[in-house]
Amino acid sequence: MSDELDLNLAASLDRIDRLFVRWENRAPGDVALRLRPGKDARFGWTVWGLVSHVYAQAARIRPLLNQGEGIELAPVARSMFECALRAQWLVSRGPKALPGFLQAGARQRYNLGNSMLQAGWVGMTPEILERLQEQTPSAGDLAAQAKSFERMLDDFVAGKVLYTIYRLFSGMSHASIAIVDAYVHEDEASGAISLRSRADVQGAEATWSWTVVLSMLWAWAALDWITDKSPDRHFLKALSREVGTTPTLELTAEAARLAWLDEQNASRRPRTRG
Repeated sequence: MSDELDLNLAASLDRIDRLFVRWENRAPGDVALRLRPGKDARFGWTVWGLVSHVYAQAARIRPLLNQGEGIELAPVARSMFECALRAQWLVSRGPKALPGFLQAGARQRYNLGNSMLQAGWVGMTPEILERLQEQTPSAGDLAAQAKSFERMLDDFVAGKVLYTIYRLFSGMSHASIAIVDAYVHEDEASGAISLRSRADVQGAEATWSWTVVLSMLWAWAALDWITDKSPDRHFLKALSREVGTTPTLELTAEAARLAWLDEQNASRRPRTRG
């Protein structure tokens, strides 16, 4: 990720529109995955789901950006950012990333079912919970890392910056002092307190817009990474240059080394005894 990102609001809105129009103008009804050789179908389905969710959210948030909305958009911007970065991690971190992600997700589903059963939730039964347990795969080497978003981002060179942005979103997505402060203003001269029914965005709409661009770009680029003969590769690269970033996030040297080793080990055929 470049140190010279283009944060201009008008330019960001234009890029959101161009990304969304191109995404929507694919062949109607054609969502077939043309995966590169060696890519498992489950891998394609997982990345597709994350990317499609980013663009579904973009369709909802885009009209609000024109209205100067700010802090109340943080939960949507946060979700888009998280989905895009998880997609990037899945395609770059090697073959152990997907099992780790799926195990963490299945474990969360089981824990939810267990909570529902304890709460007496209508429709949840011990039999369903048992099936959820059976469907939870064993923990792989990256399951613990996949469960922790911060640890996952540590695999990227820009991981600390990305996690800081995510923490900023999180602080404005949950009940927090950041939310309270946005609706309360103290006059520095008199000390008088005034209350607001709308948060003082202070240019927050520009912050959301460029992060929305990054989320849309990185999400689609992750899907493009695993797509065979993609017609969108040049478009995504050109837009990345405009923004001041790259289509794919750079792994740290150690993460890249481990990903390469995992790829090599996965591609080796098991020896057969003669």
